[in-house]
Amino acid sequence: MSKKTPKLLNAHAKRRAEERYGLTLNNEARREIVKKIKANQAEFVGKTSNNRSLWRVIHQNEPLNVVYDKARGAMCTVLPKEAREFQGGTDWQEAEREYLKTQARRDVTAELAEIWKDVE
Repeated sequence: MSKKTPKLLNAHAKRRAEERYGLTLNNEARREIVKKIKANQAEFVGKTSNNRSLWRVIHQNEPLNVVYDKARGAMCTVLPKEAREFQGGTDWQEAEREYLKTQARRDVTAELAEIWKDVE
């Protein structure tokens, strides 16, 4: 798996904004969107991990559904307008609970694998 650098994340976000919204996000536009997120001038929607969060950002009078990577200070992607994570209500909360349960199961499985690897 390749390392996710800000350069790769920006290129991906730029491609998805064009594909999903018909917007061309140049460097300045991406910096402006990130600046709005950092300054809390965008709507926080939720977290997907310790580093990734979901934001609704108004850009050129259009709400964009943005996934932001705090550790890299970069946009990861721009999700479609109809993305379920941005629809609000219990659907997102249920998805978050399911994610946390899956993560907990994965952690327990990894821990058990570590414990049992020396047993023959």
